Amino acid sequence: MMDILYQIKESLFSIIIYIFLGIPIFRKMSGLNWKEAVKATLCTSILFFISDFLRRYFGLF
Repeated sequence: MMDILYQIKESLFSIIIYIFLGIPIFRKMSGLNWKEAVKATLCTSILFFISDFLRRYFGLF
């Protein structure tokens, strides 16, 4: 069984990378300003974290 701290670190690191890559992508593709791009990226990263958590620990999706 994997260490829970390792799983938390891995999830947080992937979310941080996703946020830093997502902001410019949202900004270029949809023409949003920086504030709206940050909001959109944070919302999608939260949804990603929830779906990843459900998939890993409860076998859903």
